[in-house]
Amino acid sequence: TKSERERGGKRVVAMDEVRRRLAAGQYAQAARACEDVEIDGAEASQNEALWEVQIACKLIAGDTDGARFSWKRMPDRFRQGPQVQALGKVLETLWRRDFAAFHREKGGHPWCQTLQPLMAALSQEVHAQIEAEIQQAYSTIALQDLCALLAVSREEGLQVVERNGWTLDGDFAHVVEAPAQAEAALPENAIHSLTKYVVHLDSSK
Repeated sequence: TKSERERGGKRVVAMDEVRRRLAAGQYAQAARACEDVEIDGAEASQNEALWEVQIACKLIAGDTDGARFSWKRMPDRFRQGPQVQALGKVLETLWRRDFAAFHREKGGHPWCQTLQPLMAALSQEVHAQIEAEIQQAYSTIALQDLCALLAVSREEGLQVVERNGWTLDGDFAHVVEAPAQAEAALPENAIHSLTKYVVHLDSSK
């Protein structure tokens, strides 16, 4: 019928919008485009990848709450797939702000072709978030702890120190707070979770 053809045409346009936003690295917009397809109903009920992309894009955009709501709306039958299961574990680590667990879950699963670039982008965003929180929460941090927080090698940790304009004194990095962040107070729970993890690292040595 005409109405079915019109709905089909709208679904094609919406899916094209998802692909276009992904190609441009516009993850928040891509997540919204996925929701537009979801509202239509038919495509969302059949397309597991649509939900994977929606959740991953919301995580990249820093919308952990939105990602959890998307997970709850997802049809039950999709939650049993290995990619969705792995993505759910990554979501849970970021909800708990457990960066060590995030690195384990993200790196311990063979992601499909659709999710590989999204997980790489998510990893970059999480690294940037950790670095920003370190800049506000610490004046000095052990290089070993920095590398553990970011799950990087010593050489990569030294690159982080150099890129942020921090100074190195032996095995400790003296952190310089970024001017743009100086007026933006870090949430207390963020400082607490980061400090708790660094204390755990120190006690494990």
